[in-house]
Amino acid sequence: MRLKDTRTGYGWISIVLHWVTAAFVLTMLFVGNSIPSVHGGAYQDKLRLHVGLAFIFYLFMWFRIWWRFAKGHPAPLPKQRGFFFYVGKYTHFGLILALALMLVSGPLMASSGGFPLAVFDWFTIPPLIDVNVDVFTVAHFLHVAGATILGWGAFLHICGSAKHFLIDNDGTLDKMLVAAAPEADDPAAPEPPAKPALETPGA
Repeated sequence: MRLKDTRTGYGWISIVLHWVTAAFVLTMLFVGNSIPSVHGGAYQDKLRLHVGLAFIFYLFMWFRIWWRFAKGHPAPLPKQRGFFFYVGKYTHFGLILALALMLVSGPLMASSGGFPLAVFDWFTIPPLIDVNVDVFTVAHFLHVAGATILGWGAFLHICGSAKHFLIDNDGTLDKMLVAAAPEADDPAAPEPPAKPALETPGA
């Protein structure tokens, strides 16, 4: 079971992190964008859901960010080389940076605005800093900017994946569905079976 990445592919850790993060980000964007459109009890319910999901996955998302920057981006397969590979690569890193921006700006925006963070109906986290209108304004701007980058970036990412799968057929989607096999130059690759020694004639 291949857990870690290879030179040109992903292991199961990266694959699981990718799909869990994709589900989390799309859910958070949907819930977050729907908050301003409701009022009263529905507003509080949406806000608690948004904050609760963020709380549950907060450390997981930071691990996902650290993992990708620590492991880097796999090199292209033979059919992936070219301009669009690098577009996809840096779009990927841009999405990860936008996610980090959301993880910082969200709690900062709530605290600087004097809003406690209600984690579902479980408990409430009081503001971590004093009310500061200037900090709130900047944090709110960064949170909206991060959400915009994530939304458009996810759209481009999906379109790029469709192109790779339907047009290029270059194995890009396969890399995120099945862990890569160890390569010959991979230290974790199994040793090839030893060839049986040939008997010396007349021995």
